[in-house]
Amino acid sequence: MVPVYMRWIVIVFLAWGVLQHLIKLWFTLGYHKAVLYNHQPGPCRVVPGVEHGAEDITTLPNGLAFISSGLWLPGFPHGRSEVRGRILTFNYSDPESGVKELNFSEEFDRENFNPHGLSVWTDPLSGRISVLVISHQRRKDQVEVFTYDVATETLEHQETIRDELIYSGNDLLALGPDSFYLTNDVSHGARGSTLARKLETYLLLPFGNVVFYNGTQARPVAEGLVFPNGVNMSPDRRYLYVGAGFTEELRIFRRFANNSLEQIESLPLHSFVDNIEVDPQTGDLYIGLHPVIGKTPLIHYDPWDPPGAQVLRIKNAVRGPDITELFVNNGTKLQGSSVASFHKGALLIGSVFDRLLYCQVRTL
Repeated sequence: MVPVYMRWIVIVFLAWGVLQHLIKLWFTLGYHKAVLYNHQPGPCRVVPGVEHGAEDITTLPNGLAFISSGLWLPGFPHGRSEVRGRILTFNYSDPESGVKELNFSEEFDRENFNPHGLSVWTDPLSGRISVLVISHQRRKDQVEVFTYDVATETLEHQETIRDELIYSGNDLLALGPDSFYLTNDVSHGARGSTLARKLETYLLLPFGNVVFYNGTQARPVAEGLVFPNGVNMSPDRRYLYVGAGFTEELRIFRRFANNSLEQIESLPLHSFVDNIEVDPQTGDLYIGLHPVIGKTPLIHYDPWDPPGAQVLRIKNAVRGPDITELFVNNGTKLQGSSVASFHKGALLIGSVFDRLLYCQVRTL
């Protein structure tokens, strides 16, 4: 028979472990950030025509930005019938024109299109532009591949990619018209279960991963991540950047010729890391973050106490990072910043379910 004092020792240790985890979770969700002091890099304005989010943005060197809009997930403030999946464009050279909604080719199933992360790849020889988009389906995720017709501003659907290792896609990085890195933010089992997803989230379990799809099949290239999110690459293609959301880190991987990865750095950013954009000229990173992720629909959304928004710029991420906070807001101007894309002195800041901001950058 176990002595009574031994039972109490076990109970105390278990209670101490639970308390430690709850304290860690409190800080991870950002609830300790009672006040966010608003600031911005210059004049910012709302871009009309975006009512249900601009979750991801990718900008071409010529200033044409592609935007995924209309993501819907359980718990979002808008009903599913209100939200329509769209791909938009914004031209930095003509910001007053706002966004344009792209057409889809007739055979594409636009009714079930639920876009999340997107990436754009340009063929260096032909100039052909491929747009790859993660679309959440009822049972499993898939990647839709389009070719952008510049003349008609139409996305011509090329193929739908499905794979057993593409099951909870958050973001992707195109390396060709049908090859890419992709982040699965939770495990395969949690993808189809709200309860399992919440347990995995609240227990901060490292079941997320990064997979590489070579045009035929996917394989894991990085594992043991807590809710991996944004993914991007350095201009020299030697390093891959992955946002580890709930551990509030930027993970930096060395990339090899066979597309396998080796982690070389973990940079703490002290906010939930979402999408990552890279300036093709300077290699600087522009990151959308959620300073209080606990206020977003991912955890608990209250319209009277909205989630804030934050943007960081990171110079020399691999060798001596220099981090600047370009934008922060308490939710009055923008709720839930998911991405920031910079081009020639201007910044687009997108959100998961809210609006799109265009800011002039005068502080750099």
